[in-house]
Amino acid sequence: MDKIKKITICLNCGCSHDVVNYQKKLLEPLENVYDVRWNNRIDRHPDVYRSFSRLVNHSIDTSFTDTIIIINDRCHPLPEHIYKMVKLLEDGFSYVYLYNAGFFGFRKKVIEKMGWWDERHLNGDVSDQELAIRLKEADLAFYEAQEVRYDQHWKSPLQNNEEYPDGIKHFEKKWTFTDSTVYRKIAEEYYNYSLYKEDELNIPLKKWNNSILNINYVPNSNPSRFVYNKNIVSLI
Repeated sequence: MDKIKKITICLNCGCSHDVVNYQKKLLEPLENVYDVRWNNRIDRHPDVYRSFSRLVNHSIDTSFTDTIIIINDRCHPLPEHIYKMVKLLEDGFSYVYLYNAGFFGFRKKVIEKMGWWDERHLNGDVSDQELAIRLKEADLAFYEAQEVRYDQHWKSPLQNNEEYPDGIKHFEKKWTFTDSTVYRKIAEEYYNYSLYKEDELNIPLKKWNNSILNINYVPNSNPSRFVYNKNIVSLI
């Protein structure tokens, strides 16, 4: 089985070079271990995205390694967090959350299998819940945790909640929940993005029942609670 040697780190701060430089300085020792590519939003798109999903998809589209790590401007990860994330990806986890969608990693093979992030979810209100549902639907393993320092006292001015206030509406149209089942009512959209990768890794993906869930969350806040003991059934 292959080892991950190349990684793209997407620093998603679009409003402050100071924040980007600080995060990059924290993680520079990684360059002694991996072939690190930096794909910084502030250089690529220092403007408001219509949805968090669009930001993620654009990050993937403009990254050229199989392994991608996405970090928002409120997270303060250290190299040891990246080492752990890479090891979990090498072990076959499809998505590794070390602070929800604020700090997570995955491989393009997973996008090939389960599709792009749904850009019809305006803002990022339900992105974490949506991902947990789709991972279980695709029978792919999820590592779900909150294990890094996350700054709750500051928020980017590029998170434009006033312009797109109703991020939950599409989620409620797409999924219906009962005590035992989650029903899919709307298919995924097709997006004309690139999944080109310069390194093709032979790392098999684990199944959902290998997931490690709900690490360090306050009660009833973790995304996977939406699929505990539930089947995923498509109505389309």
